[in-house]
Amino acid sequence: MTQMNEAWRDVVTPQNVGRMMHVATDMQVKFCREMEGDFGTPETEVVTGTVADVAQAFSQASVPTCWVYFNHENVAPHDLYKMTPQPGDLPLRKAQESAIGYTPEHGIYRDLNDVLMSNMKDIVLISGVNFSRCVKETALGAVNDMRTVIVLEDATADGLDSAGDAISEHEAEDARMQLANAGVFVVQSDEVLQALAPSMG
Repeated sequence: MTQMNEAWRDVVTPQNVGRMMHVATDMQVKFCREMEGDFGTPETEVVTGTVADVAQAFSQASVPTCWVYFNHENVAPHDLYKMTPQPGDLPLRKAQESAIGYTPEHGIYRDLNDVLMSNMKDIVLISGVNFSRCVKETALGAVNDMRTVIVLEDATADGLDSAGDAISEHEAEDARMQLANAGVFVVQSDEVLQALAPSMG
């Protein structure tokens, strides 16, 4: 890896856990479960277990999870799929792909920027679905506000889109390029957890 690709290690340290927040996007039954009428795939089913394990590990390191869920006109209820939020975790409702870009005029939808600022978090670790859309858009929005943003690649996946079609590998590759160009780090979750291991008690 290049020096730039490894630069996340300078901030993901046990000394900085107080600056970190894990953001898990759209880990809901509708988007993760592989069943007729839902948008899940075998990949999202696997990632469900990874995200649950990552969130629990972060909790042990005193890094809270912000559970971002899509809830526009009751398209998908706030029912996490095989997830158990931990004390100190936060829910955040959104109505578009990104969790960033909301104002008070949006009413019930709170902006992720507000959550990060009010909790004094500037190191953002992102997991969830869909990688090529909601994860990507949330990451790009967060990094534009001068934060360190890390996408946990193995804790993300692409399911089906709103039309029930598979998201193409071409779109996924384009998402990876956009993230890299914006300075978002895309790494494996075990690397991050290993860096934080001394803080996990």
